[in-house]
Amino acid sequence: TIRNNSADWGGGAFVNMTFNPSISNCKIYLNTAILGGGGLYFWNSSSSIVTNCLIYKNSVSPSGYGGGGVIIGPSTGSVKIINCVIANNTAGNNIGAGIYIYTSNSAAIINSIIWGTPDQLAFYLTSTNVMQYCGIKGVSYLTCLNLNSDNNQPDGPNFTDPTTDNYSI
Repeated sequence: TIRNNSADWGGGAFVNMTFNPSISNCKIYLNTAILGGGGLYFWNSSSSIVTNCLIYKNSVSPSGYGGGGVIIGPSTGSVKIINCVIANNTAGNNIGAGIYIYTSNSAAIINSIIWGTPDQLAFYLTSTNVMQYCGIKGVSYLTCLNLNSDNNQPDGPNFTDPTTDNYSI
């Protein structure tokens, strides 16, 4: 569990240049960043893998760069986020409340759910092809599902109870 932390960059965790940790089976929530990456920030040349994590209710201040849940920063290696739920994060500047991918075409978000406000994803000099087999609220990319904004519809995501932070399906 990574929670209730704050920093200028990477409120929950900041992965520095050339480091490559594996982050698995974690709850990352209620972290804040002033400038970017409320939950997680991956920086220059890092190539991490994040699997089976729940990343929710993290935030970035209105003066920040974005990435309330996660920011994959400039020139990262092959950061991969796999089988994660990224939900109800906020970015005060409305840039990638869930995920902000900044100049990193080698990143991949795979088989994950991104859900919350309409501004959950942002890309800067990055192709949307980094999104693979995901369910995303209000957005449809080539291989991804467009999830309903109402949790209890046939087009999901049908979390058990997001009002009490139970994001199990």
